[in-house]
Amino acid sequence: MRQYFIRHAHAQERHEWEEDDMLRPLTAEGKRRMELAARRYFSMYPAPYHVVTSEAVRAMQTAEIVCGVTKGELVREPLLNPGADIACWLEAVKKLPGNTTTAFVGHEPDMTDFLSFYMAGSSMEIVLKKGSICHLENRHLVNLVQQKLLTD
Repeated sequence: MRQYFIRHAHAQERHEWEEDDMLRPLTAEGKRRMELAARRYFSMYPAPYHVVTSEAVRAMQTAEIVCGVTKGELVREPLLNPGADIACWLEAVKKLPGNTTTAFVGHEPDMTDFLSFYMAGSSMEIVLKKGSICHLENRHLVNLVQQKLLTD
């Protein structure tokens, strides 16, 4: 089972956004950098068949970029919305067949809390900056690539 966990790309700053946080979009630079990162990363690793995403606009836009690059199928998953706990993440991961390659797009600190539990069964320090990709195979870490390494 191959899984990619992708933190949403750079979005409008929360303190500058006056509307519902679920509607906060990516910046133009965030979109550009995410597309470049996805192109570079998925030129080296197998593309996901499914891209499962939170319903927040910034995550949806990130997932759409990944789908545009990889031709993966976009799947909206409210269980991954901001504030999702480990149980929500586990339920979302279990919904798809285990023999497929899947990407999940979500938020911090929810995603790294889940990844700590999923890989180690306890808490561990993981830094997943915006637009970064964590690659697991059979729940084991293959790599964690910060977006900056793929775009600079």
